[in-house]
Amino acid sequence: MKHNQYTEEIYEKAISLNKSKKINEIAKELGVPIRTLCNWFIGAHKPKCISKKWNEWNKRRHSNLGKFSQRISIYPNKLKEYEQAYLLGVYIGDGNSSDGFDLQVKDFNFAGYVANLLSKICQRNIKPNKYLRLHKSGRNEIGYRVRIVRKKLKIWLEKNTKLKKSIPNFNSIKAKYYFFGGFFDSEGTIKYGGRILKNKRKTGMYLSICQKDKHILEQLRNTLLQLKIRGTIKQDRNYFLLNIFNKKNHRKIIQNSNIVIQRKRQKILDYIGD
Repeated sequence: MKHNQYTEEIYEKAISLNKSKKINEIAKELGVPIRTLCNWFIGAHKPKCISKKWNEWNKRRHSNLGKFSQRISIYPNKLKEYEQAYLLGVYIGDGNSSDGFDLQVKDFNFAGYVANLLSKICQRNIKPNKYLRLHKSGRNEIGYRVRIVRKKLKIWLEKNTKLKKSIPNFNSIKAKYYFFGGFFDSEGTIKYGGRILKNKRKTGMYLSICQKDKHILEQLRNTLLQLKIRGTIKQDRNYFLLNIFNKKNHRKIIQNSNIVIQRKRQKILDYIGD
């Protein structure tokens, strides 16, 4: 993807106009995307031309980063099996391993929990970074990014998941539940297929996970079958959905899986009545 290089003059003018005009008017006048302007205004980043030493720093970074990331060790054994399972579930669900590990989410507690697991593996303090993300409705919202550059971490993630094509064979039942928890936190949603009662309580709730790769969902369904939880797979345009119905299944999941995102946990608890 090619990124536009904005001048210092455009940046200064945008900051000045922000005091008197709406953001969509500024975007139209300067020809700068609203998302970029939002990042400028909240201080998430600035145009590269603002930093006089940016070019020099960037050259040093690229020359040193590869050697540095390759020689730094990681310690997966610092995590228990079920914690490794959760992290691998997050990674397969919506993570990225281009440089090591990268995850962008909107829930701070979820981002913080993943950052804590990575801190144990990498033996350094990792914290989520705030950034501006575009909601599907078109409005901007605050999100959180967890990123660490480690060549050996990238290798560990890809080896254990065969490049996100295979779910590892976990020894314990707890690890299998935690893997699902990580996968669901990362890529799962809660849907309602029933009617809405007079008290506005929704019925027909079910858990749904969306993926482009049907093979991964089939493996996840088989993992759930080992836990005596049934799921069904259906196609929706270019995607596949793994849907889990029945309060009995939901109760097993909420009691045993480490679903970190509180709003998801609460919706399930409210529905099953626990």
